[in-house]
Amino acid sequence: MHDQTSQVKGVAALMELYKWNTVILVHEENYDLNVDHDDTIPYMVSSFEEKNIRISFMSAIAASFNDDQIIEQLHELKTLQTSIFIVHLSHFLASRLFINAKRMGMMSKGYAWIVTSKSMNHFSLTDFSVVESMEGVLGFRSYIPQSKEVQNLTSRLRTKFYAEEPNVMQASMQFNVLGLLAYDITWRLTKAAESIVAKIPSNFTGLDTFKTSMQGSLLVQELLRSNFKGLGGEFRLINEKSISNTFEIVNVIGNREKRVGFCTSKGRVTREIINECNHRRQLIASATNSGLQPITWPGGSLTIPQGRMLQSSGKVLKIGVPVKLGFQQLVNVRHDLYTNTTDVSGFCVDVFKAALEGLNYQVQYQFIPFMDANREKTGTYYNDLVYQVYLQV
Repeated sequence: MHDQTSQVKGVAALMELYKWNTVILVHEENYDLNVDHDDTIPYMVSSFEEKNIRISFMSAIAASFNDDQIIEQLHELKTLQTSIFIVHLSHFLASRLFINAKRMGMMSKGYAWIVTSKSMNHFSLTDFSVVESMEGVLGFRSYIPQSKEVQNLTSRLRTKFYAEEPNVMQASMQFNVLGLLAYDITWRLTKAAESIVAKIPSNFTGLDTFKTSMQGSLLVQELLRSNFKGLGGEFRLINEKSISNTFEIVNVIGNREKRVGFCTSKGRVTREIINECNHRRQLIASATNSGLQPITWPGGSLTIPQGRMLQSSGKVLKIGVPVKLGFQQLVNVRHDLYTNTTDVSGFCVDVFKAALEGLNYQVQYQFIPFMDANREKTGTYYNDLVYQVYLQV
């Protein structure tokens, strides 16, 4: 498994960058106790709490869910006002989620979808219809440094596959990070085994018990101590997990993805990576390098989503306003007979409007003067007015 520490920090940094303080988390529900435990979610919750980012809702989707169950989950999410989603699902589930989200109008202007490397590392395997439904998605993907070694391996494999399957198109074949990780682990395992086998007595024949023998333990220890530069970059294992130092942030546009920045090992979001030749790669994140390149958001919008959406119910917040003669500087209700309109003004009204402007979402509201048919004060002012609130009038 991959250690997700730097990626989670990067997601939190992205939330801060766009001033999103509320998010919905969509994650995978795993009922199989035999599968390796994914501790990304609890770590994400903890990291968000430190940044004062609130997870307003957590939606769990199981691999066994059919499309109707996924749609039911999306219907529930759509009723919430939060429009920022973080998706931590397998490639298979994420594909089905976005196809259904597109059908439900949740891939339109105002929404933002952030996808972790759990599915984004498999993006090259994604079907075109799925890619089309992911327009505007931002994704974190493990970064593969370009090198002659990777190009050489890719070229050799294309030649081999062409010799075996000449009718299959090989030109677009590329390694993703998981393929290179498998290659690096296999290469390191081979080297470690060669080193251990050289130390095994020549009369040892118990190969069937090798994995439980002392030599097997030495092989495991050798792997856990591995720290080398592989085709996929620096290879290290901490707590039996591979460490991904750097992630690239990509924006899905049309039928492809466009790199818009990077997430460093410290979880900082930057536009570029600068390499210094000092016998090893270094990441430099200067002040002018912070942030991301321009993003195309869902619906083809270039405007950063605010993070909150008006509910589709069309409900309007009704504000009861007392009608009285005195203290008109605080609240004043004036009816225009010519236009047959009522204007509400005053210090209290200005404060109310300023408070609404300070929100990161819009609220539909209507001032309702509390008066009788003659447009004069009615009842005992505040007692009766508060009672109307109780009656939901």
